[in-house]
Amino acid sequence: MIAGHNPSFDRDFLRHAAMRAHLNWPFAHRTIDSHSVCWTHMTLQKIKPPMKNQRSALDLDAVLVYCGLPEEPNPHNALVGAQMEAEGFSRLLDNKKLLEEFEKYEIPWV
Repeated sequence: MIAGHNPSFDRDFLRHAAMRAHLNWPFAHRTIDSHSVCWTHMTLQKIKPPMKNQRSALDLDAVLVYCGLPEEPNPHNALVGAQMEAEGFSRLLDNKKLLEEFEKYEIPWV
């Protein structure tokens, strides 16, 4: 299963690339979205998720900051982004730090 921030885009992009290269696609159709997980976490904590123009403002940087992490560095680096998202998921779902690189950042709600 693929997890990330708006992972359906990544899943479709990767699946089509695999098809063009005649590679087997071993992943399921379902994805886990950090926006939805963070929104649920916030509402269970009685925290109102941020809104802008009557829409959710929980972009990846907002999710990372909520999890006690810095914003993703600019320019985007796919490996760093994936590591930061994995760390965010670990904090949201298990209340645990995952990677050494982010050990110095505390989990705000623990």
